Amino acid sequence: MQPIKNLFFATAIAGTVIIVAGGISTLALMKIGNSDNIDIPTGKLLARNVTNLLETKCAACHGDNPEFNPLLNALSGGLMQRDVEQGQRDFRLSELYGDTNPDARRMQGIATLKLDKVLRANSMPPVAYTAMHWGSTLNAYDRKLLSSYFDLPFINDLRFMPIEPVDMSKLNPDRVLLGQKLFNSGALSTDGTISCASCHDLTKGGTDNKQYSEGVRKQLGGVNAPSVYNSSHNFIQFWDGRAKDLKAQAGGPPLNPVEMGFENKPESWNTIVANIKQDPELVALFAKAYPKAGINADTITDAIATYEHTLVTPDSDFDLYLKGDKNALTAEQKKGMHLFIEYGCATCHAGAGLGGQSYEYISKHADFFNGKTLAQNAPMGRHDATKKNIDQLCFKVPNLRNVELTHPYLHDGSAKTLDEAVVKMLQTQSGIPHPTRSDVSAIVSFLKAQTGKLNGIPVNKLTKEQALAPAVTVAAPAPVQQNIQ
Repeated sequence: MQPIKNLFFATAIAGTVIIVAGGISTLALMKIGNSDNIDIPTGKLLARNVTNLLETKCAACHGDNPEFNPLLNALSGGLMQRDVEQGQRDFRLSELYGDTNPDARRMQGIATLKLDKVLRANSMPPVAYTAMHWGSTLNAYDRKLLSSYFDLPFINDLRFMPIEPVDMSKLNPDRVLLGQKLFNSGALSTDGTISCASCHDLTKGGTDNKQYSEGVRKQLGGVNAPSVYNSSHNFIQFWDGRAKDLKAQAGGPPLNPVEMGFENKPESWNTIVANIKQDPELVALFAKAYPKAGINADTITDAIATYEHTLVTPDSDFDLYLKGDKNALTAEQKKGMHLFIEYGCATCHAGAGLGGQSYEYISKHADFFNGKTLAQNAPMGRHDATKKNIDQLCFKVPNLRNVELTHPYLHDGSAKTLDEAVVKMLQTQSGIPHPTRSDVSAIVSFLKAQTGKLNGIPVNKLTKEQALAPAVTVAAPAPVQQNIQ
């Protein structure tokens, strides 16, 4: 027994020595290169230096092939493994570079915002990590190198942008009209009682204001229904990202036994087509919108997606502010906007939709579930689609446009009010255990400035009749100059 105790104490002492030594070296390295007069290379030399920096100081946690020393991990009590897992959830270097795919470029924007945030706060790598990885600290030269290469001085161009009216000249009006009829039709459900609009009511912020939506035979879904408004701005669809675009998303609910009731089999579409053919109006609209293809799964989902592309809500007070109207936001809303940036909310809730551009781990700084045991069939986010352990509890970041109207909040609808949702996110995502009442109120006030207009009518005043009106044709939007003050 005594040899085991001796081994335990020896291991603990060794681990402590390594961590203390690492901490001292970290403090020393942080002083290196702290002069403001730093010459940064340009061109290929800058790119080469940045690549080397990322590979030597960041890739161990954030690269495609993360790694850690098993012995040092044991000495640190598993700290290194936890750091690597957290690093993979929070940020991956591959996202910084993107490719020609528009969705990859949008994720690249979020990755760049994350980089900007940690460089400004000088919070990466964490001190505990550098204690075990000597020499991994980013000094002033490193931070300026990264800032120059990724053009971080112009980060506001990525953070906020206004919602613009849809350019109807790019959409087939016959398919828009057909999609609108299908969106509101019960023909896609087994008993004719459920339509897309059942869970995505345009007069309720594009949701149903229920914790869990009701499908056929009053069955309840497993997640809170996200808003259909501005969903075309999302880089992926569904909380778990299992649909690559609106067309793929439109094909999901009909073949869900809980939602619209049909079995998830290709032949189920034959019954749906038969249902649609019982409606003379829909048959006539299909003949006009798809004269050659006719009625099938592809044209049904294409029409619904085409209509959903028109459900954008520009001209919120925040949009007007971004376009130059300094009086569009109140002093309280401006305070909330700056807190939204300061606390890192705008790092993930970015872009025109204020979200919908990335997946994020919901228990980053605190347990989202407050110690409660999850049900066996509880939604696990991206993991439900990929089955990768690293994706557990990583959900698509929701779009915050019209958020005042879309209660209850979060993927499980557990926050009944916007105030509750803000507190929860500040605790779990921003690491603020006890947000002040003043800060929460200011952020909520800012979020209430996101309510836009559909076809020129404020979404919070939209009637059922107005929701069914044809989409308004507008010209393509002109570029705008941002106004962040």
